[in-house]
Amino acid sequence: MGSLNIMKIYMLDEVLQFANELNEIETIIHKINELAKRSNVIIQHITVNGEPLEEDFYGYLTEHMAQIEEIRVETIAEREHIDQLIVRSTEYLGRALPELDAFTNRIYQGFSDEVWSTFHSFIEGLEYIIITLESIRSARSPYMSFSSSEVYLQQIHASLQQLMEASTDKDNSLIADLIHYEFKPLLADLHHELGETLDCEVKRDDLQ
Repeated sequence: MGSLNIMKIYMLDEVLQFANELNEIETIIHKINELAKRSNVIIQHITVNGEPLEEDFYGYLTEHMAQIEEIRVETIAEREHIDQLIVRSTEYLGRALPELDAFTNRIYQGFSDEVWSTFHSFIEGLEYIIITLESIRSARSPYMSFSSSEVYLQQIHASLQQLMEASTDKDNSLIADLIHYEFKPLLADLHHELGETLDCEVKRDDLQ
C-alpha cells in the first residue's frame, strides 16, 4: 500500500493538514469558513500549489484533490474590507451624481447603444452600492455613524425593481423619471451619509 498523501493549508497563523481524500472536502471548506468567521476576516483569494484559484473552490477540490500539495488562503480584516467598499462607493457616487441630469436627458430622447451602455454601468454601480450596504448591515463591528443601511436597501431594491420593469417595457420616460426623481435624491442622501461615515469611522491608513 502507498503512503497517504497529505495537503497543507496555510491560513492566518495556522497550518492545517488534511488527507487528499474526497471525503475531506466538506471538512476542509467548513474549517476554512469557521476560521475566517472566528478571526473576523474575509477571504480575498486562494492559491493552490502556487497558482491563483480562478474557479469554484469546491469544484476544484473535487477534480484535483489527488494533486494538491498546499493551499494558501489570503484574508483581509472584515472592517478593512468594508472600509474599502465605503471608500469606493463614496467615490463612485461623487462621480455619478453630477452626470445624472445629462444622462436622464439623453434617455428622454431615446436609447442609443451609448445610452444603453451607460444604463448598464449605472445598474452595476447600484449593485456595488447594495453590496456595500449589505456589508455595513452585517458587520460584526458596527459603524455607529451609519445606522440606516436597511432603510437604504429597501428603498434601492424597490426603485430598482421598478427600473428593471420599465427597462423590460422599454419605457424611456419612466426610466428617466425613476432615475431623476427616485434615485438621484436617494443616492445624494446616501453619498452624504457615507461621506460622514468615511470621515468619522473609516481608517484611511488601512487603505494605503
